[in-house]
Amino acid sequence: MIVRPMTESDIPILIQMGLRAHLESEYRNMRFSPEKCERLGQAMNSLSNLQCFVVERNEEIIAFLMASVEEGYFTNEKTASDLLVYVKPEWRGGRAFYMLVFEYIEWAKEQDVKLIFLSNSTGYEPAKVGRLYEHLGFHQVGGIFQMEVKDV
Repeated sequence: MIVRPMTESDIPILIQMGLRAHLESEYRNMRFSPEKCERLGQAMNSLSNLQCFVVERNEEIIAFLMASVEEGYFTNEKTASDLLVYVKPEWRGGRAFYMLVFEYIEWAKEQDVKLIFLSNSTGYEPAKVGRLYEHLGFHQVGGIFQMEVKDV
């Protein structure tokens, strides 16, 4: 297995994986837009504050992590945040996730960030994911609460 930055040719595969992630998430009741995902993939390749890493095994992408670096709204110091982490179900529980997170941390440090965030806004197995994040050295600083708006 290798970790590498995504390339433009990866975008169609990542869109399909993104759809799978979408269907597993709390966002599944919202419309999925492949066109918007394609634009995001192109931005990942062209903007220095965005990055997407993929894990490849035998030339197949099995996992990815998208992240951004931004200045805080109240400071000039920067933070790194993940946008989406997805590992194909058949590869969960293995090394792919760890490889992505370690690459993300190294990239974030190279961007001179003060804080690195790793979230689980999709609602996927929150207790299990929380323990995994803590095992990697992260600690919980809050929570995400959701309210669905009907008839929109």
